[in-house]
Amino acid sequence: DRAAGFTRKGGRLAYATCSLLPSENERQINDFLARSEEFSVLPAADVWRETQGTAAPECDGPYLRLDPARHETDGFFVAILERAV
Repeated sequence: DRAAGFTRKGGRLAYATCSLLPSENERQINDFLARSEEFSVLPAADVWRETQGTAAPECDGPYLRLDPARHETDGFFVAILERAV
């Protein structure tokens, strides 16, 4: 919530955790969006392709989620939010 106040119109805000728990990930995003209607979720795969120039690792809907069992890494969740212009 604090970082949202520093995000310019048209700017992006990344929310990342080292967790796979919905209570720490999707629920936090849904609660934030309910409070901050000027933000919307961007598909992480699109942002990855735009910034990295390659295909993203598997994305779970609009979010990037790395799972230790599938990706041989720590658990990781990323949501990219954009503030309306």
